[in-house]
Amino acid sequence: MRKGRVLLVTLVLLSSWHVFPQVDASENIPPGRFGHRMIYDPVNERVLLFGGGVWDDRYTFFDELWSYDYATNSWEELDCSPGPPGRFNHMMVYDPDRHQLFLFGGWSARDRIGDTWLYNIGANEWTQLHPQDSPSLRSDAAIAYDEENGVIVLFDGYGQDDRGRQDTWVYDFGEENWIQMDPEESPKSQYGHYMIYDSLNRQMVMYGGHWSIWENERSISHGYSDGVWTYDYPSDAWTKVDTATSLPQRYWHTLAYDEDRGKMVVFGGSGATTPVLDDTWLYDLSTNTWERLDTEEKPPERESSALVYDPVHEKFLLFGGLRDIGEAPLNDLWILDVAEGTWWEVSSESVSTDGQADIMSLLKVGQYGNIHCETMFIDGETAYLAAAERGLVILNVSEPSDPRLLAEYLHGEGMAHGVFVSGGIAYLADHYDGFEAIDVSDPSNPRHLGRFRDSQDTASVFVVGDIAYVADNDDGLEIMDVSDPTRPVKLSNHYDGGLAVNVHVVRGTAFVADSRDGLEIVDVTDPSHPREIGQYDEGGITNDIFVVEGVAYVAVYNEGLKIIDVSDPANPTKLGEYDYGGHPYRLYVDGGIAYLTDPEEGLLVVDVTDPLQPVKIAEYASERPKGVWVDGDTIYLGDWEEGLLILEKSPLEEVPSDPVSTDGQEGSTEGEGDESGQIGIPGFPPSSIILSMALIVLLLAGSRRSSNGVISTRVG
Repeated sequence: MRKGRVLLVTLVLLSSWHVFPQVDASENIPPGRFGHRMIYDPVNERVLLFGGGVWDDRYTFFDELWSYDYATNSWEELDCSPGPPGRFNHMMVYDPDRHQLFLFGGWSARDRIGDTWLYNIGANEWTQLHPQDSPSLRSDAAIAYDEENGVIVLFDGYGQDDRGRQDTWVYDFGEENWIQMDPEESPKSQYGHYMIYDSLNRQMVMYGGHWSIWENERSISHGYSDGVWTYDYPSDAWTKVDTATSLPQRYWHTLAYDEDRGKMVVFGGSGATTPVLDDTWLYDLSTNTWERLDTEEKPPERESSALVYDPVHEKFLLFGGLRDIGEAPLNDLWILDVAEGTWWEVSSESVSTDGQADIMSLLKVGQYGNIHCETMFIDGETAYLAAAERGLVILNVSEPSDPRLLAEYLHGEGMAHGVFVSGGIAYLADHYDGFEAIDVSDPSNPRHLGRFRDSQDTASVFVVGDIAYVADNDDGLEIMDVSDPTRPVKLSNHYDGGLAVNVHVVRGTAFVADSRDGLEIVDVTDPSHPREIGQYDEGGITNDIFVVEGVAYVAVYNEGLKIIDVSDPANPTKLGEYDYGGHPYRLYVDGGIAYLTDPEEGLLVVDVTDPLQPVKIAEYASERPKGVWVDGDTIYLGDWEEGLLILEKSPLEEVPSDPVSTDGQEGSTEGEGDESGQIGIPGFPPSSIILSMALIVLLLAGSRRSSNGVISTRVG
């Protein structure tokens, strides 16, 4: 068995090679992002990438310009400041007549914006334009360059008032101005759509989007588009194309055009029936037909990524994107060869190069004691703790080694079980006092806003926008309107005789951990009329639920961790399980790693990158662990006896030679790693590959406890 595993891993490594120069893609690669844009620079035979964003408790807006050279497989950040402020979901296109990049609008720190910029590629210089007229502030519009007429065409987008204008604009370089067109017919008002210029037929081609119909300043209807439209600039005419075939509706997909073959490629996006898509489609502009491209290997599902066609090497390049809200965005690079019908990955995500999934050590770096910490919500440098009879405890954790109390809040008897923070408001689930909204815009001075109490067993809460979803034990799932947090209003509830103890909501679907009935899946797109659409129950007592990328991770008492495919919510299917016969209580999933608390076993860290074969990679012993939260390399562990414990995770080779042990005694880590600390992967120098082979053997050695009390587990 062990020999077979060594052979398998070796074959996987060897099969990952492609004909690219040996470079370390992790050394100089754009950070993960979504909503960025890419164009191809034919003069220098390279790809240019600008902008994008990251959501990590708050938005980060990127303002760098990167280039990627396919021939050398290398990224370079270009020094061209000053330039446009950071943004995502902007509109960007290449102007071949003037060899420049054209940029308009997007979403920045100031909400939607409407500035116009040019990047002179030869001079490596940005210039802001100040046209007399301009489209209104917006993001997510469709844009393309009309090579025949030398103008830029833009259609609709997402305005600052969260609606579109159904307008068509042209930027005329001769007039140095934006001009609003007046076509007789237009596509519906929409955003998240894409457009290319069809040079063979000399017209714009637009596909996809999320459309809305507005009446009296409100949206009365909305949906997803699967239609193809063309626009002819000289006649100012939009035309709906009657396609012989269609594909699933979507928006926030990505799209690029292969002029040589007359084909348009669409990948991924957010779908009407599937939250995030991973499919590839080819559109033949000569026959107006769609064809799905099924490949053995393909990029993971994503939305808001970027795709560009490299005509020199006849390849499509896909970079980054977002797999799910709340997840870290991707920074992987994939190549599509349409002629061969194959996808392959050039550089892997940054999280896969640090060895974390192979060997991990956990070290306690800080603690806040003397409280019963049930669960927590981490918002940047502030920790909000549901601290049982102490109510809400708020800490400054900017220095993990020295967490400091900002405030305590208790209103009534108090037995706080769950907390969720959104928009400067903490929503507290209290066993005795029900559901409460607390103003924490100033964390040092929390103030009561409102309360809803119709039971005495409120367990947890999850908030999306103005809707709060409350797991209320005997009352099931309660859905509350918190648009006015001083007066929470119950909209509905879903109850079928079980005990709802936790809830996780993703894109209009509530996943409820019911200690009697297992995993319940409820359609909450209409919060006033929730509807159960699926269930998964193998018996046992279900304690917690966490959903990532169409997969539900379920903590089941007396069993362990169940991994369920919920990409089709009506037909949940088990992928795998980590069954250790224990008593998992709470869980958190981040970066392919599941963190489970068990009152008897402590904190268990399980690699779930292969859901069919989850493997424990580390553990940490505490007195009576409860809730857990992960933020980067920091783990926040709530314990009934020890309060809040703050742990740092690291690969074994990064553990200091004399770390502080979890019991406060000094010791040394057994075994030494390579001086570089690198793990060999395809594309690295041969010495690193040798190290990889050695590591594969070491990974089969099992787990051991070092003399300092740190548990280090090797995959095996």
